[in-house]
Amino acid sequence: MSSKLTVLIASLIFAVLFGAGGWFVLDQHEARFQTQLEGTASQLQGIYEATSRSLAYSAQALAFGLASDLDVQHLMDEATRVVRREGGGGGGVKAEILRDQLRYKMLSQWQNLSAQYSMSSMTFMLPDHTDVFLRMHEPEEFGDSLDAIPPFGEIKKDLLPRSGFQIGYTNAGIRAAVPILRPTADRGIRHVGTLELGINMSDESRSLSDQLTAGIAVLLNTQLVVNTMKERYLPAHALRPSCCALLVATRPEGVAWYESDLFTLTAVPENKLLHWGSRTFHAVSFPLRDWQGQADPEYPPVGTVLIWRDATARVNAYRADRHLIVNGFIVTYLLVLACVPMVLRLLHLEWGHQVKGHGAMINALARHNDLLIETIGEGVYGLDREGKITFINRAACNMLGLDNVDVIGKDPHPIFHHRKADGQPYPVETCPLMKAVRDGQQWEGEEWLIHQDGHGFPALMTVSPIYSHGIYEGSVTVFRNIARLRDRQDELTRLAITDSLTGIPNRRYFLELFESELARLRRHHSVASLLMADLDFFKRVNDRYGHAVGDLVLRHFVSVARSALRRTDIIGRLGGEEFAILLPGDGINGANELAERLRLLVESSPVRVDDTHVQITVSIGITELYPQDLSADAPLSRSDEALYAAKQAGRNRTEIYLAHWDESTIRGESAH
Repeated sequence: MSSKLTVLIASLIFAVLFGAGGWFVLDQHEARFQTQLEGTASQLQGIYEATSRSLAYSAQALAFGLASDLDVQHLMDEATRVVRREGGGGGGVKAEILRDQLRYKMLSQWQNLSAQYSMSSMTFMLPDHTDVFLRMHEPEEFGDSLDAIPPFGEIKKDLLPRSGFQIGYTNAGIRAAVPILRPTADRGIRHVGTLELGINMSDESRSLSDQLTAGIAVLLNTQLVVNTMKERYLPAHALRPSCCALLVATRPEGVAWYESDLFTLTAVPENKLLHWGSRTFHAVSFPLRDWQGQADPEYPPVGTVLIWRDATARVNAYRADRHLIVNGFIVTYLLVLACVPMVLRLLHLEWGHQVKGHGAMINALARHNDLLIETIGEGVYGLDREGKITFINRAACNMLGLDNVDVIGKDPHPIFHHRKADGQPYPVETCPLMKAVRDGQQWEGEEWLIHQDGHGFPALMTVSPIYSHGIYEGSVTVFRNIARLRDRQDELTRLAITDSLTGIPNRRYFLELFESELARLRRHHSVASLLMADLDFFKRVNDRYGHAVGDLVLRHFVSVARSALRRTDIIGRLGGEEFAILLPGDGINGANELAERLRLLVESSPVRVDDTHVQITVSIGITELYPQDLSADAPLSRSDEALYAAKQAGRNRTEIYLAHWDESTIRGESAH
């Protein structure tokens, strides 16, 4: 065989070998790049959905706190009855008075929620046909029915809360709706209305956009928006029936893409590169589901979420690597023809360079993803299929008082989830988080986590499975500390039932306790008595010493009364200087003895103001509770009549209600 033929055959063999090798390396390079894009897309979608769920639960928790206000429950109960009498819809004059009272009560809380939580709507609905009684964000809009919007019509049937994304008449965004329930005398509950809170999507999207260093746009089905929202509330970009309505875009290129018809609604997640001007963007889109879509996966999505990042540098680096690979193989092939040993050496060096470049790219992506997880405000940790921690971010370590080296490779349950809120042990077999990890299922809920120093806190948690090519690889858990939210709810409840001046139950809460005690007395055939106490000549104290001293006198009376009462006795402020005291287990004789003791204590305990002693006395009316008392009205009326008799007899005395009295008798005697 001639040397020329040998060289030709060798050249062909090397050409085939190098061509196959080059194609393989380019294919692997492409696969790695696509895997990186898919990993980033999954992370961005997971963080967005976890943040949305967290916002929905926060809105639901705030709505529950407001709905637990006894005054809100009373006003909505009264509004239901009044609107029915006045013909439904928005009602008439009396309904307008109640609407003004409710709006005045909720005004400060609405302003605080709008400022702190970007609340865009607060709506109170009546149980009949889900008629709107009051919109705090649009007070002049009321009387329309929301029965056709599925969540509201369903809530009045099953009395269960809903939260998530929803398109409404006046806005579209994260919304939560809870039933307003009022206790009844027989220890049941009555549905008196529904409360809905909405969170502004623009503010929350921009906040998340800043955290992720990415653009976010929310697209909605144009037909749904036009059919549901009132015309004057439509988004600025809502008139493209062939595509979609743009609810929010956090970066200017999002609006430009929308106006250039680059946006389309998608029913499945998509991950692609978008070339725009001189830049290339990595765009991730996935379907947006409302309340119905969350409950039924077969229900079509209402829109699409688009998240994008500038990927120009990454794409340019990817293309440069491809050119480098191609040029490297060509140069290497030519050199091999000239000198096989030298070519083999250069090939080894070139492949090493390529591997190093790919490794650097992968490391850069890993660092970028680590930075993303580290900077997000929620706690995040990952578990493998065995339930061992594979990673944990800085926010989670700070909330739990841990160092990541203390937990990597370990089971999280005995470290920070081994105890319940009441201090009882939490067996791992009953832990829903670990069950979700074992089963590879998604789970959302509230759990109690333990800080390293031993104190616990409530956390809103989401467990999401991780699959790679259909194979379950583990899970990622996202959580946030909601202790401050729970404290706020408790404080709202306390303010709703407590008299702010004296710290004892206010009129509304005292009457609730009274009704419960009446029901208990009827069941057990027990005895109880009621005292009605009123400070004598209290107006003179205010006129002579000022209202600050008057407030001091009221607090002093409550302090003296508490010292004379048992722990089972209940005292409440009915208004002004008038107080009521319920004495379970005391008949009329025991009640009279306590009332007289209280009267003497007050008389002998003047209030000291600087160098002055303010002498006060109290008049007290006494009645025993009768088996036929079905509500608080009758005993309150009897004790009030006895109190009136004590006042007419000269004050600073106690009077027992006599069965032969009636109001005309008492008022007539006072005239003589």
